[in-house]
Amino acid sequence: MSLLILLSGSKLKLNRKILAIAVLCLVSFIVSLSFGQGPLSRPIRIPALGLIEVLGLQIHADAECTVVLDSIDWGRLEPGGSASRRCYVRLTGNTPSTLSLSTENLVPAGAGQYLALSWDYGGQVVNPAEVLQVTLTLNIDPSIAGVENFSFDIIITATEAT
Repeated sequence: MSLLILLSGSKLKLNRKILAIAVLCLVSFIVSLSFGQGPLSRPIRIPALGLIEVLGLQIHADAECTVVLDSIDWGRLEPGGSASRRCYVRLTGNTPSTLSLSTENLVPAGAGQYLALSWDYGGQVVNPAEVLQVTLTLNIDPSIAGVENFSFDIIITATEAT
């Protein structure tokens, strides 16, 4: 609509140049949109190559690694007491790794100050397919109060050895 108004004026030659530039820009814009791109964008493709390293592990109840350990029953514990459970960690990934231990999802939340989980893993490098015996120990603070039952998740993580 505004292009037609420009043509009706006395500067017809100048308006034709403006009209030609506007039409060229409009055609360029429509063509670029028809290819699914913005008016100034061009796709750039960069091939990517790499090696995928798998850092995995399994926890077992037996040294032969036939029984997957999916929970630990600590039993009935007294204030100041402790309990230990042996398990076997098998590295299923393809990269020598070190292990770390942590806990999550403690219920009740306030019990964390009274419960301490540790293990006898010494930080050595574990090789792929290697089975490592570890003992997890749960210590109960002597001053624990108001906690009759508890639960938490034990997290054992394999990290690529440096």
